[in-house]
Order: sequence, then C-alpha cells, then structure tokens
Amino acid sequence: MATENEAKLEFDFTLFNPELVWEQYTTFEEEFIHYLRYVPLEDEHYNVYSMQLGNLLNNIGSIVDSFLNNAIGCDCLNDIQNIAKFRQKKDRNMEDHRKVFENFYNLSKKEIFILKDFSKITPFSNWKENQAIEWWGKYTDIKHDRFKNRKEATLKTTLDALGTLFLLNVIHLDTRAILVRDGIIPSVVLNPYSPTGGREIFIRMSLKKEPLDGYGSIYAKTRLFGYVFESKFRKLNDNEKIGILSPYLGNW
Repeated sequence: MATENEAKLEFDFTLFNPELVWEQYTTFEEEFIHYLRYVPLEDEHYNVYSMQLGNLLNNIGSIVDSFLNNAIGCDCLNDIQNIAKFRQKKDRNMEDHRKVFENFYNLSKKEIFILKDFSKITPFSNWKENQAIEWWGKYTDIKHDRFKNRKEATLKTTLDALGTLFLLNVIHLDTRAILVRDGIIPSVVLNPYSPTGGREIFIRMSLKKEPLDGYGSIYAKTRLFGYVFESKFRKLNDNEKIGILSPYLGNW
C-alpha cells in the first residue's frame, strides 16, 4: 500500500492555483451576466438553450473537474479516511470526489442565493442521496457531442454549474484566502480599538472550516451569488441571510 507521501507523488497537486481558479470563475460570471442582457434571468427563460451557453457550460464543467482533481491534494483533507487511496487514483470520478469533499465540507447542505431575487440553489444536494450533481450529466453530454446535445445547455443548467463553481471557491480553504484578500468576503470589525479593526483575527477566523467562530456575520458576495457562512454561536434563518446579503437592507 502506498504511503501518504508516495500517493502525493502520483499527481502534481502543486498545479492547483487558487488565484487562477478564482480568475476563471470571475471570467465565467462576467460572460454569463453579459448573456443575461439579452436573455434575462427569469423562470420563463430557464429552458432557453444556445451554443453560447453550451460553450460556457463546457468551460465551467472543465474547471469544476480540474478544481476537484487538484484540490484533493490540500493538506486540510489529510485526515479524510482513505485519502491516500483517492489521491493515488489516476482516473478519479465524481463519486470519488463526493466521498472526499462531502465528508469534509458537508457540501450537500450548502445553499447559495441568487442575488437577483434571493432564490436559493443547493448545488450538491444530490450528494446527500449518493447521487450525481444534477447538471453534471448534461455537461458530459455537451462535452461528448456539442451539436447533438445542444438543448442540454439551458440557462438554468448553466446557472447551476456556475453556482457550483462559486460555492467551491467560497467553501474550499485554499481558495477562500483569495476571496478574503479581494474583499469578496468583506472584513468584519472585531476589535474597534485596534488600528486594523481586528482584521488579523477576522482572517484567521474566516479561513477555518465551518461553522466559524464569532458572532459577526461573515459572507461572500459577487454580482450574481451570495453565501452566508455558518456560525458556531448564531443560527440564521433565510430572511436574516437575505438581510445580510441585500444591498437595500444593509448588513446585519
């Protein structure tokens, strides 16, 4: 049986670049928002499909696949049962990723908000039942035959895929640091008497696995999506989360 060190040598996990991953996400989000200028994000448009959406879905799916394949080498996952076996495996599939990332992050329960109307997406909900991510099969259909399966690339499918990549960036500890640095996860004043407002404490706290320490509301927010982190000391309902993310109600 391969040791942990031997297993890591089977795959170059140093190729995982959190900054590049987030850059790819922001590019995809900008492209999707541009598309919404012509096909607004409304329920009646969810079944609209196009080759442009097919291209975007294919790119998002490829990055999600690369993300999971590389992020599995993160040191934070070292205590996952059989992690060496998963890291050593050359042809990891989504079921392998489910066993690792669901185990550590409990992704099937993580909800994100679409900021346009504050409806929710639970990208990995199917993992709770040991099933595939709902949009993943449509992505693989598009990947194998873009023309024959072009109707699979709908507005809703692409939205769900993009939401999945957003959530992965927000949840995974290696990429979260980039979001803190860039203000996607805004700082919370933890110490008003400190020249930095206690930012160093906030950074340490925000880069830990959920639920987070502290009473302050910590969230991630782009133009399209929002996510409110779980707290050890304060359980929020949906209305409270919307209040935190809403530009009109302010941050509670």
